[in-house]
Amino acid sequence: MKKILFITVSIALIIAMAVTFVGCNFNDELGKLQRAVQGSIESTNSLDKASASDLESDNISLYVQEYEAEVMLSANAFAISSEEQTIGQKVMAVIDCLDYVKAQQTILDQDVESIKAQFATFKVNVKEFRKSGLTLDEEEKIAVIEYIDEVKAQKDAITATIGKVYLAIREARQSYNIASIDEALVALTEVCSQMDTRVAGVARVNEILTEVNALLNEKLNPTI
Repeated sequence: MKKILFITVSIALIIAMAVTFVGCNFNDELGKLQRAVQGSIESTNSLDKASASDLESDNISLYVQEYEAEVMLSANAFAISSEEQTIGQKVMAVIDCLDYVKAQQTILDQDVESIKAQFATFKVNVKEFRKSGLTLDEEEKIAVIEYIDEVKAQKDAITATIGKVYLAIREARQSYNIASIDEALVALTEVCSQMDTRVAGVARVNEILTEVNALLNEKLNPTI
């Protein structure tokens, strides 16, 4: 009976120690940062994607053709004050917006791939850090906690743009004509703003991972 009780208590202690050990691994600052970054990556994977036609400007040529036809019919058809954009300028502004989104998407794609590479390095560094029995000092813990909050904030900002870029572009493309050019331009200007949020958020998470990896690498490989 005593032997059974001893074995039972021993197993319970082992389980408790294992749970505590795992808890420390996953609930310490580095574990929380890992989960926050993982959430950020999942958000970028959920972003609405560009289709083959999203950023084409072929349909916008209809604006130009319609504009030129109207000008031929009446020289005063588009008479506006000098403070306002001409129809032609608005057409070019729409094209510029699409080109801007295209350029930002290239930057975004590069940063997303960089984040994935940095995150893989981060997980290896954390594993080696724990394996070596190293710890963060209080100042480093505070810095990592601030990183966690910032990554979460960037993740929320990125998530908030879902449906506001390429879905918005597709909706704007359905009404490309002179009558609705103002509405299209307003919509696409907002699209550019949403794209800026995506690029800035992903870039910042990438910077944070770079900084944390540098910190861990320094602790794993201290200079003599």
